[in-house]
Amino acid sequence: MEALYDDSNTISTAALLAPFSCLEAHAAIRGMNAHSAPGPDGFGPSFYKAAWSTVRPRLMAFLEGFHNLDVELERINRSYIVLIPKTTVAVTVNAFRPICLQNCDVKVASKILTTRLQRELHHLIDLD
Repeated sequence: MEALYDDSNTISTAALLAPFSCLEAHAAIRGMNAHSAPGPDGFGPSFYKAAWSTVRPRLMAFLEGFHNLDVELERINRSYIVLIPKTTVAVTVNAFRPICLQNCDVKVASKILTTRLQRELHHLIDLD
């Protein structure tokens, strides 16, 4: 793949399309809120942080499959939206806070891709 900019000043997607690394995955997990809601599988970032050496092989296999387009996203990308009442007597819509319970593997992939995109935004958007 080419550098971010080549001589014709076109943008390369190499940095965005690179395979996921173990360092990126571990940094994504460390950067997640440990107290965020767990996914439908019952596991959240706090579990992934505590059991990193155990979950790393499975997570990296998922990320490799995600990168190679070999995972069934229809199955793993399921999430539940739960309404948490803000008060003890919640009866109106704005008295609830929606929480999305999504599998942590998908959250990690999303966080890695978001971090990569944030690094490249200044090349993609011209503010002048």
